[in-house]
Amino acid sequence: MSEVKQAAAPAPPIETYYDMLGIRPRATIREVEIAFRRWIARYRPTTESVQLFSDTRFQKYLNAYLTLRGTERVEHDALVAQPTVKGKPVKLPSPWEAFDERQRLLLRARIALWRREQVEGIHMLRAAVEKEADFAEGWAMLGEFYFAIDRLEEGIRAYEHAAKAAPENGDFAARLQRARDSLDGVGELEIEPSPEEELLREERRQRRAVTSAITGLGLVTLVAAFAFPIRPMEGALFIPWRTVITLSLGMFVVFLGLSFGRLLEPFKHALLWSSLSAGDRGSLRNYPYGLILLVTAVPSLWLAAISLLIMASMDEEWPLSASLMLGVCAVVTLVLTLAVYLTDAGHAHWTGTLLMGGNALVFAAMLGWWSGSLGRNS
Repeated sequence: MSEVKQAAAPAPPIETYYDMLGIRPRATIREVEIAFRRWIARYRPTTESVQLFSDTRFQKYLNAYLTLRGTERVEHDALVAQPTVKGKPVKLPSPWEAFDERQRLLLRARIALWRREQVEGIHMLRAAVEKEADFAEGWAMLGEFYFAIDRLEEGIRAYEHAAKAAPENGDFAARLQRARDSLDGVGELEIEPSPEEELLREERRQRRAVTSAITGLGLVTLVAAFAFPIRPMEGALFIPWRTVITLSLGMFVVFLGLSFGRLLEPFKHALLWSSLSAGDRGSLRNYPYGLILLVTAVPSLWLAAISLLIMASMDEEWPLSASLMLGVCAVVTLVLTLAVYLTDAGHAHWTGTLLMGGNALVFAAMLGWWSGSLGRNS
């Protein structure tokens, strides 16, 4: 019997440089820059940039960056359209291998600048410009390092060397003039942010947007609690439970938003249902603080406040933050309870809401704040 010939297995799909950087094929040079800078910010942050250049994975991403922002991009796009040639895998462009010594030095210095490794970068560039005084790009990069550490005068001197070595370069002259103006107090010299700083800025923008949405929803809920008039004798214990529940939901959402936005940092130690390591600080404080709060807050809002004040005064690791947290919740509760009183024609619910229903608002606020603080290291 004749052997059945097996069909050749299809070649595995090639990982393009676009895939590596997580960008679309029609990405602009600016988008390529942003993607690579974000990757740089996350990749081996504790390793010095000089050591990264011997890292194989780093070299692949470096070639991806250099290819997609340079003339080799056309070659790359043509190669990935036909991933194999005569059964052999395609070798994507490697611009880094073709760089001369000056180009490699400048790229090493730029990445050191991005990662805020000023000492290494300045040492590297000073050695280069002392060896080659006409190295205009090296002088300019050295000036940027000095600007980044707020040493304007030394940065200006470096740019003066750069402008002298390359008088035809208008960018050097313009940057030098802006630096001189900044030194004279005219305007402020802009410094290129590091990739890590850019990520933090983006994170803060996103957090502000989410915080505004969540907090706004909570405020709308609080206002909606008074949209319907309170009827006499509504609910057990003379408490308008519908209003209290709606207010509690609003308090939960508002404090969830505020904590998510890190607007309550003074209260970061007052986590509900959590405890600090007691160690040898006394048998009383071996109990979880959150449990003490839970037990004492059920019968009385004021007993809970007194308990937290005692714990805060006894524990140096709680510098009044816990009592301040509960104080804010208590004040807001009193304000909302007063609003219940003012919207109730017979004022029948004031005492019941203050003594019992008010605790629901405090619990909701602290639980919302605790929920918003989950997953954070600070």
